[in-house]
Amino acid sequence: MKKALILAALSFLGFSAMQAQTVGDVPIKNIDVAYLQINVSAPLKKAIVTLDFGQSTKLLALKSVLVKDEKGETVVFNSLIDAVNFFANYGFRLVSVNTIDSITSTCVMENTNFKPAKASEAAKK
Repeated sequence: MKKALILAALSFLGFSAMQAQTVGDVPIKNIDVAYLQINVSAPLKKAIVTLDFGQSTKLLALKSVLVKDEKGETVVFNSLIDAVNFFANYGFRLVSVNTIDSITSTCVMENTNFKPAKASEAAKK
């Protein structure tokens, strides 16, 4: 019984942490767009990942494009596929991958949870 309670608590904590990830203060689970683009530059051992889902950004304002955890720390990815797997957990599906040069790649992911009616309603406001 104790093991089951501990397992349930750990599962809840993991789920809660996953729900707290944000980009530009928008929880990833609340990104209500059909597609997003992941941009990855991996000049060293870890990848620098930025996200574009059409959000308003300011020049040189990385806060609005970096993935942050529940503590506000930047989430570090090992590679493009690490970022793809991360977003797959939120219901995004890989559509395409483009290699820019030896250290830079981008990919487009589709939001399988996207409901077009919501976007139409938001555009009317």
